[in-house]
This record gives sequence, structure tokens and C-alpha cells, in this order.
Amino acid sequence: MKKAIAFLLCTVLVLTMLTGCGSNASTSQKQPTANLASMKILYHTHNAAPYETLDPGSAYSSGDMVLQNVYETLTHYDVKSGEVVPMLASSWTSSEDGTEWVFQLREDVTFHDGTPLTAKQVVNSIQRTIDMGQDASGIWDAVETIEATGDYEVSFKCSQECAVDLAASSAYGAYIMSDSAVEKDATWFDEGNDGGSGPYMLSQATGDSVILQAYEEYRGGWNDNQFRNVILRAVPESGERRRMLEAGECQLSCEFSEEDLEALKAQTDRLYIYTAETLTEADLEKLPARKNQLPDPNSAGHTYVISNAVDGVYENPAYPFAVDYYEVTQKAENAA
Repeated sequence: MKKAIAFLLCTVLVLTMLTGCGSNASTSQKQPTANLASMKILYHTHNAAPYETLDPGSAYSSGDMVLQNVYETLTHYDVKSGEVVPMLASSWTSSEDGTEWVFQLREDVTFHDGTPLTAKQVVNSIQRTIDMGQDASGIWDAVETIEATGDYEVSFKCSQECAVDLAASSAYGAYIMSDSAVEKDATWFDEGNDGGSGPYMLSQATGDSVILQAYEEYRGGWNDNQFRNVILRAVPESGERRRMLEAGECQLSCEFSEEDLEALKAQTDRLYIYTAETLTEADLEKLPARKNQLPDPNSAGHTYVISNAVDGVYENPAYPFAVDYYEVTQKAENAA
């Protein structure tokens, strides 16, 4: 089934590109969008390759665009509220000196291979990242031991005060994976396999493109207006990404030249612009565990150009380039 869906999406991708190159301008502008909408496909073009590696224990760059939608972490940092909120963990406590932490886990989580989440997978996932010793493992430097102290309870002991709840929300090095994935190497992940519990599963990865498909058993459920499939593809040329948006061949893109961005801004009848704020110096001071992983607070906001056919696109500046595809929806008049 996974290969069949990947083949189908690849076929749509090729047909979309061929249609865009046709001589009939009206067809090239209208037909691809109809195909994408009817098949509930979100097509996201990016200026660079969507990942360097898809190994959740070592990924430390643009791979978070993919991994944030496939894997989950114990906690999540909500930039708007400035609070760490539950994800795979339902609650947690810490000692007064911040050296001991105990996390209680949700009991309704399953991985994409159908196995349930328990404390064992949390321990094994984080220990794997630590043992790999890559840059992403730095968030766990203060952690001395991780132990499953119950089926759904994980305990951390640290050598010094450490905001483990914050570290556990990191876009790098904090992903939890199934037992079947823990023993795999980077090659296995980069071939388009995954061990996540997030709303999407990896269907195909080719270096310059990724295809995601919905994990139908995801605990959050699925609505009719959500995208069941996502194509994320590198299109380096700003002018080509602009053309694809104008022709309806993709619904989401970013990182345009100044000239192309100004031209796109003028097309308010079918496109809208979203510029995410970057973190301030004050924000960075709240996030010492991830200070070296966050964008320059003095840089400009990250600007997306989005088709009016979709809604719900936003960027969380704590995860600089990741779009939460699960929150992106088709507008009612475009939903199949």
C-alpha cells in the first residue's frame, strides 16, 4: 500500500510538472490545483533539499521540516504562551534543584508500526541519540541516567540543574521512535523508512523530495478538509517556485527573491503572504537548552507565499523551517 501511494503521488507530481510546461496557459493554471485538491495533496516547494538525513538521532538541519510531522517529542514549547506543554508526556515533576525529573506518558499513543508507546521506547530513543554523540545529542549533556520507572513513567537524573522539560521539546535530538527503528542506521531512515508516532508517515524520500502520507490511526483523528498526503520538493530557482504558485501547481512556498516576492504580493486574489516572527533576545534567554539551535533573533521573519485554496499555515519560530501539515486545511470551497 505504501509503495502504491508513493507511486500514485509521484505520477501526480510528474503530470503536474508536464501540465505546467504545456502550451495551453489556462489549463496549466487550473488543472493541477484541481488534481491536488481532489486527491487531498498538499504540495510544498522549498528552495533547498528538505533534509540532509532523516535519522532522528542525528538530524541537525533542514530535516526538521519532515521530522516534526513524522515524529513526536515528550513535550512541546509553545512560543506564544512561553510555556512547555504536553505532547507524548501527559505531565511531569522535578526536584527543587532541577536535577531529577519524572515524566508520566500518555497511554493512547501508537507508532506507525502499530506498537504502543511505553517508557521503554522513550529510554531507548533518547539513549540512542546520546550514544550516537552527534551535535543533536548536546541537549542531553547534563543527563546522567534515564530509566523506565514504570510502564508509562520515565525518570531522569542530571549532573546539574537542567530544564529537561524544555530539552525534551527540542526540534533536534528529542524524537521518540519505535523499538523496530531504534536498531536501524541512517541508511534505513534515509531510504524513506520511519519509526514515528506523528500524524504523517514517510512514504518516499529521494534526497530532493519527500512524500508523506497520513497515519490513519493517529490519535488526533482526521477531518475531511485535512491533507492526507504531502509532497515536499526542492525547487532551487525562485522564479520557478513563483511560476508554480501562479499556475496552481503548488500551494505553499517560501524564500523568494525580492523581485518575485513583490510580484506575488500583488496577487491577492489567489495568494496570501505570511511572515513569521523570529525569536527575540528575550525569547532566547528563556531557551538556554536550545540557544545554539535557534535562528538569529536579528534576522528577518520567514516569509511564506500560500495559495488561497488552503488555510492554517503557520510557522513556529522555535522550529525555524517546520510547517505543521496536520494543521493545514483546505478551505471549504476547495475541499473534495
